[in-house]
Formats: sequence, structure tokens, C-alpha cells
Amino acid sequence: LQDKWSEAWRALAPGDLAVLVNTHKEAAAVHRALAALGIPAVAAARGSIFECEAATWLLAWLDAVGNPSQERPARLLAVSPLIGWTADQLSQAVREPASGAKLDDTQLAWGALRKHVATLGNAWPTQGFVRAIDQTLAKYDVVSRLLGSLWGERGATDLRHLIELCHAE
Repeated sequence: LQDKWSEAWRALAPGDLAVLVNTHKEAAAVHRALAALGIPAVAAARGSIFECEAATWLLAWLDAVGNPSQERPARLLAVSPLIGWTADQLSQAVREPASGAKLDDTQLAWGALRKHVATLGNAWPTQGFVRAIDQTLAKYDVVSRLLGSLWGERGATDLRHLIELCHAE
């Protein structure tokens, strides 16, 4: 793309192109076609922000922080994009070590995640929701990881919007 002011050439960047369609059905078809080619795209949403994928991530966080003594909510949080573990990483993290064996890095990370969730559960009443969620976002480098993924810009934007809405309530 040639810059109209400097006349220098540069690579296309997000935001340089827009595809206008007449219906949400056409938008979904274009979105799927671009995804099949590995091209990130953002479409204007028609539904509620509470129906987006990021809402399930936030719900997993809320469930884990609200129930820090329960393992299942922490497992769901671990495999959400907020923490970003794969199912294999989680499986390795929660397995019992052999008798007398030291914990491996994944098992230590699992213990650290459980401690983080418990700490937030205790801190939330005095520090508030936004400070608590921001601690997770910072500790697990959530926004940077999201932005590095194919659909990360939409996920990061939706997550921030949800946090703002929850804080306002």
C-alpha cells in the first residue's frame, strides 16, 4: 500500500480494508472465508456482549475466584484463554507426582494458579472487581497473548468491554 502523504510503500495492516455486506448472513460467510485463509477479521456484532466468547472466559474466572476451594472451576479457568493452558498441560499439572518425586514446572504452575485464585477470592471484597481481574490479566499476560492470536483483537476488546460493564454494575 502506498502512503498518500509520503508516497512510501508499506505492507497492508489491520484497518486498511473493509468488506461491506448487506446482511449478517453475508458477513458470517465472509468471516468464515477469511478465517479459512487465516486472515483475521472483525465483524460488527448483533447480539449481546454477554453472549460472546469472552463472556465465557470471564464467567470461568468469576466461578474460580468465587469458589477457590473447588478444583473444577480452577481447571476450567486454566484452559480458558485467560490462562491459556492446553488440555494436555492441565492433565500434566493435576496428575499426582510419583512417590518421592519433585513437582515439575507444570504442577508448580498449577499450585501457583490455585494460590492466585484463592488470593483474589480473599482480596476482592476489599480491593474490588476491577483490581482483582486486572491482577489476573497482568500476571498471566492475557492481553498480549490474546492480541498475538488470530482473533485476539476481538477477544481483548470484548473482554475489556465486559469488565467495564461488570464494574459499572
